[in-house]
Amino acid sequence: MDEQDQTALLQVEVVTTGPLPVVTASGEVDIVSAPVLERALRQALRQRPRTVIVDLAGISFLGSVGIGVLAAAGGQCPELLRIVASHPVRRPLELTGAANLFVLCDSLAAAIAQPA
Repeated sequence: MDEQDQTALLQVEVVTTGPLPVVTASGEVDIVSAPVLERALRQALRQRPRTVIVDLAGISFLGSVGIGVLAAAGGQCPELLRIVASHPVRRPLELTGAANLFVLCDSLAAAIAQPA
């Protein structure tokens, strides 16, 4: 199942090709665009997966509201969310201590290969 959602600031796609859904986002996650990411994560979580891969390699800005959306989604999975983190994503996660709530990966391939 593929589904896309977007605003002027953020484009999001949810793809399920294997046991784990992948939410891919590009653009900026701020107070205006965070609901788009939240909807995509809710869609991915409807399948009740053990975790979700969130590919944020194309994100150029991650605000505190976006961190909250990720943390809320992560709380609904038995395993930590696997986040493909660009530098603009990794930095606020690390500075706020929220990085400990997720498995941060350098690439989509690494997130997929991450052991359960």
